Amino acid sequence: MKKLIPILTLFLPLITLSQSYIVNEYKPKTDSLIIYFDTDTSSSNYYFGIPSCKIKCDGTVLISSISPILPEKSPCKQKEKIIGRNCYTETTVIYGFSQYSGKLQGYYIVYHPSAKIWIRYIFNKNKIVEVVEHFYNSLSSKPKVKGVQNSLMALVEMDEEGRLRNIKAQYNLSGKKLKKGSFKNGDGTILFYRADGSLLRSVEMKNGIPDGKCIYYYPTGQILTLGKFEKGKFIGVWKEFSTEGKTLATTDYN
Repeated sequence: MKKLIPILTLFLPLITLSQSYIVNEYKPKTDSLIIYFDTDTSSSNYYFGIPSCKIKCDGTVLISSISPILPEKSPCKQKEKIIGRNCYTETTVIYGFSQYSGKLQGYYIVYHPSAKIWIRYIFNKNKIVEVVEHFYNSLSSKPKVKGVQNSLMALVEMDEEGRLRNIKAQYNLSGKKLKKGSFKNGDGTILFYRADGSLLRSVEMKNGIPDGKCIYYYPTGQILTLGKFEKGKFIGVWKEFSTEGKTLATTDYN
């Protein structure tokens, strides 16, 4: 059996990415609130989402237009050939992948620009086949979970279409296991946390996608943002609040 080519990374400056690969991430309109939306408080959250990137394929440099979180197809088109590639902006590696015969095959890894793994999952012929691992960008030696790296944020089960099925486990930065909410087999309310263990948001889910009420919270428990999803899309009026309950911004998605 042929072996997949290992993916190499560089040691790079520190930046953190959001948790949008699991559930659509709301982008606050009030700049001062951005710091409260970071799940990985082991480092600063400088931006939401991931920029476009370059990939070298057979000597040609391509600009990637696929999603680095849940790609719809392999970025390179080689047939009957095992390859390992990195996606990068300048010297920063954003994600790396392996493919065989034109299809994603093996590890697909999204990196913190510090070169630590942010998300890691496994493909077989373009289909997700393993539990997704989500890591903090931290030097923490916790939690001690057999078979996974340090600083584990969550173990997430997804179906072959990339929809969320189950949260197997969630941890704060100290390694304490956190509650998962009522979410099971794609339905119910899912809970997300910051690295310190404070509740970040609760989201109602149906069939693995956001559908219903979504609430973001300040670390102290007050409501930060309130809105609704319908079949994965933002709907209605979303509101942002101060710690005193004053409305700071509204966005009408209708």
